Amino acid sequence: ETSVPKAPSFTGSTFIQSSEHQYKNVAKNAFDKNEKTRWTPKGQKNLWLQIELKEAQTSSEFKITWEKEATYRYAIGASMDGDNWDILVNKFGKRTSETVSENSTSQKTYRFLRLVILGAEKGTKIAVREFSY
Repeated sequence: ETSVPKAPSFTGSTFIQSSEHQYKNVAKNAFDKNEKTRWTPKGQKNLWLQIELKEAQTSSEFKITWEKEATYRYAIGASMDGDNWDILVNKFGKRTSETVSENSTSQKTYRFLRLVILGAEKGTKIAVREFSY
């Protein structure tokens, strides 16, 4: 699990944070419902993207739209408090190439979601167009 510093929520909205990003390709782009924007992290390993919601919600569907088709190794975690995490999706050993990763799991109520990316196939620049829940 990647350690993430605590931070206050934006008033009336959400708080989004991540490992370092490149240029203007900031973390909030992964949640803006616009597939023309993207979050592009610096580096290729041990990357993370996290959203804190103003209110808890329940979901069982999680979708990641990557910039390019490739094999990505990642996990999705959920938490009510930002400290204690349940792993909902574990694709660390994944070997299927895809542009869109659709993940179904049992219903989970959470206030925090975290995407942890361990890496991608050699030569792939990691970028997330959208992360929806």
